[in-house]
Amino acid sequence: MLPLITILDVEILEEQSTIASRVAFFSLKNLRQQCKVFGLVTGNLYKTSLVAMLKKLPTQPVVYEGFDVEDLVKFTLDRHLELTKSAECHLTEYESARATFIQARTKSEERRPKSLVQHLEAADRELRFDFLGLPAELRDMVYRMVCISSAIIIQPARQPAIAKTCQLLRHEALAVYYGVNRFSVAVEKYVRRSHMKQNAWFQSLQPCHLASVRSFSFTYPGANSVLNIDFDIRGQKFSIVRMSWTSSHHAAQILKAYLANPGVPTVAYNCLIYHVRATRMGSTLQAQFPYSQVSSAFLAAFNASVNKRVGQATKPTAADKPTTRSKEWTLLSDEWQARKGFSASSIKRVAAMLAENMTDVKNLWVGEFQD
Repeated sequence: MLPLITILDVEILEEQSTIASRVAFFSLKNLRQQCKVFGLVTGNLYKTSLVAMLKKLPTQPVVYEGFDVEDLVKFTLDRHLELTKSAECHLTEYESARATFIQARTKSEERRPKSLVQHLEAADRELRFDFLGLPAELRDMVYRMVCISSAIIIQPARQPAIAKTCQLLRHEALAVYYGVNRFSVAVEKYVRRSHMKQNAWFQSLQPCHLASVRSFSFTYPGANSVLNIDFDIRGQKFSIVRMSWTSSHHAAQILKAYLANPGVPTVAYNCLIYHVRATRMGSTLQAQFPYSQVSSAFLAAFNASVNKRVGQATKPTAADKPTTRSKEWTLLSDEWQARKGFSASSIKRVAAMLAENMTDVKNLWVGEFQD
């Protein structure tokens, strides 16, 4: 069984793809200049090899292809690694060191790597150190590298691999994973099986982990828009931002057609998910979503919609007993005022509200707000 793909794996693949597309049309001279910017030794390599070197930047601490054979041999000897036959042929300057080294090496030819570069890279991957001996600040930097995704996460229950090593690392890593990432909530007027599957995570996630989540993306393909809610965390102020691929007028037409016909939205859910990502290689959210709303007037309109429904749901009944629905809305009201995050029932209520075919809600998705 193949191991599950982690956030870091996805980030590396995306980074390598981005690098390859960015330098695809570079001249040989420009490629060599780009390599020098990143501290790579280019040697006499040509374009294909230089692109391959740049793609190794996200995973390899040292890129060896540009070094001379003599340098590679010296690196190997200095690290007391086993030499390959091809490397031994170039040891004219290191004859004495070679004689000492050959006596100590194993005789197993099958275990030797095919090239010296592969040998050094394999040795880099096998390096070990005392991670728990690092200061907490440095461990936190590592967690932010392996646990934070630039795109919003659809399945938060699939935890990063580093959280499965020991209790201390699990506690520290999950605090970053759930506290910093942005998590997806699908908004759909017409409930489908795929919609229920996309929103299953907040129903099954442990309450302690769900309470740590501070950033949500309510994604509504029917309006070609995403509404991000970010609670206070690490100096980040509470904010609500709506991002869309289309202008307000065009979005209103798309939403009207969608509400009138329970067909397939103009933009698929996963397509919106894919494009919500952080700044990367010059590509910004503004470039991905040229139309956005973020203002105090927009926040006030959202607050008004929430408070309106809370008031309607919590009106005293004839039996003067609160219903389950009223309890959920009361909880949402308390969590909304606290600005600390959502429980599962509150996420469900907000998603249901944002799918309503009501004037104030539709205005949240397609209206224009100015302070």
